[in-house]
Amino acid sequence: MPDNHSRILIVDDEPSNIAVLENIFEGEFVLKSVSSGKEALEAIEDFYPDIVLLDIMMPGLDGYEVCQRLRDREETRFTKIIFVSAKEKTEDRLKGYGTGADDYITKPFDADEIAAKVRIFLKLKYVEEVDEIKNEFLNMFVKEKKTPLREILGFASLLKKSVLPSFADQVSVDEIIERGNHLWELSKKTKLLCELKHNKPLTQQHQEINSLIDMAVENAKARCKNKDISFHIPNGFKQEVFLDPSLFAKALAYVIENAIEHSQSGGEITVFCEEADERFSVKVKDQGQRIDNKNMRNIFNEFATSNDNAPERRGGINLTIARRIAWLHQGDFNISNNEHEGVTFEFSLPKTVERGSLTD
Repeated sequence: MPDNHSRILIVDDEPSNIAVLENIFEGEFVLKSVSSGKEALEAIEDFYPDIVLLDIMMPGLDGYEVCQRLRDREETRFTKIIFVSAKEKTEDRLKGYGTGADDYITKPFDADEIAAKVRIFLKLKYVEEVDEIKNEFLNMFVKEKKTPLREILGFASLLKKSVLPSFADQVSVDEIIERGNHLWELSKKTKLLCELKHNKPLTQQHQEINSLIDMAVENAKARCKNKDISFHIPNGFKQEVFLDPSLFAKALAYVIENAIEHSQSGGEITVFCEEADERFSVKVKDQGQRIDNKNMRNIFNEFATSNDNAPERRGGINLTIARRIAWLHQGDFNISNNEHEGVTFEFSLPKTVERGSLTD
């Protein structure tokens, strides 16, 4: 038995072609071979292939029709379909891609090339399936009204309101609530980042930017209860801009959150606007530690976190979300060290954006 349990379905009406493909993959993958489109659709019912190597010119159902039917089925939506055909014309390739094929290889083919492509598409299928599982989990974790985490937080809140036997018990409950809320917020941010990476559509409207800044700063002050941090908001321009206020408010809040996290007690955070031609910028300037060149290169690592052993790390999911939101507004998000201390984060955005889209 092969060590690899990935499954390949070979579909070709020529026995010699099947024999060549079986010789390439035998011993490495689980194989099943059929000689018609009808047999291929029947084999799907119990074989569940990861890869289908599909001929086009076959009696009865041709490869195009088989590919289209496989793409219409829920159970084969992640299955990778590679046409292996003697049809060489560009229109044949385009028709193949149009029916949902992932790749198109012409006969005669190179054995090493087709083997390499199969391995690449197997990895891609695995990534897509895992990504789908993660998305479904996050949707359940964040959207459902009754999740284990929300129930834990609910019970912890009830305990906090009751008469606990000792101060240590009270501290423990506070820790449960704090850590639970942190996990809840991280889950929501992770879900948002996934949506942004899939080009979350913008809901844009004209908005006075200073009102968003004022709201973000007021909300942030509650996070400074353990730090003596002040905020400075110089007068910005009053002109309205056209953006998604909900998304931009999140981006601004997350950048200010990062500035708070890395500011020393007694520090000041300045949030202000600047205008130039058809663009405007919103800047958040703190007085915390500057970022060295090594960490500047890794600043947009989504899950970088600060810790006692590496206080210089300032990146993470907050800044990644901020940059993605700037990109969706056809803008940019830049980070620079101040001359003496601290860091400045800058959103540079057009004043009018008719639509937002992002292609990685």
